[in-house]
Amino acid sequence: MLKKDFQKLSSAERKVYTGVLHWENGDCEYYKNGECHRDDGPAVIWNSGTKFYYQNGKLHRIDGPARIWPDGVEYYINGVETTKEGQELYHSLIKLKSLG
Repeated sequence: MLKKDFQKLSSAERKVYTGVLHWENGDCEYYKNGECHRDDGPAVIWNSGTKFYYQNGKLHRIDGPARIWPDGVEYYINGVETTKEGQELYHSLIKLKSLG
């Protein structure tokens, strides 16, 4: 769906929208139930190369940066900004929990 068509939807329709929005400039955004979301890659992709990873409307990624800019990166877990080291610790704890 083109972004301009999405903007014509009612607020109730937007809250439940699931699909991909395409901007005329080539940017795209993935949504699930009205929230920015994608399980298998970045939910926001700009034609400049910038990428944002979202799950359930929150910046989230446990295996790399959640925001990737041409000049840097930012790490987030469940919408909370962290460091690379903090993310690695979180990832290790998740692995340990699954073993035990």
